[in-house]
Amino acid sequence: MRLSELIDGIYHKPLPASYRDFEVLTISCDSREEQKDGLFVALPGFKFNGRDFIKDAIDKGARIIVCCHPEAKPKDLKVPLDFSPLGLRMTTDNVCVLDVDDPKYFLHCIGQRFYGSPSDKIKSIGVTGTNGKTTVTYLIESIIHAAVKRCG
Repeated sequence: MRLSELIDGIYHKPLPASYRDFEVLTISCDSREEQKDGLFVALPGFKFNGRDFIKDAIDKGARIIVCCHPEAKPKDLKVPLDFSPLGLRMTTDNVCVLDVDDPKYFLHCIGQRFYGSPSDKIKSIGVTGTNGKTTVTYLIESIIHAAVKRCG
């Protein structure tokens, strides 16, 4: 999917012209899973910060990096960064960095668009409570099967 289509209406800052037609092949928030021409979202965490793994993602082929407040360089990132007041940066290694306020929400939005809103295609039932969840789920399953529907 083209980057401009992927972030249309989600990312409101200008995009470099050279990246508007860039074909994003994968989306990842785990640098170990990053692939060539991928988009890597650096998620903040309690134990680890995704920004610490940006270099690994770039080394594996990420061309688009999404992170929060990129002006603070991640640890050990040796790629020279050129900051811009527009919220985007280019590195000398042809990597585009997008600054977003909430990387987790951004990942949710682009994931829905990239994968075609898979959650819209399934129906789900949630069961909560202290006691009886297993019994209720088995009852629901038998009702759904009796209606000749698939469930699982």
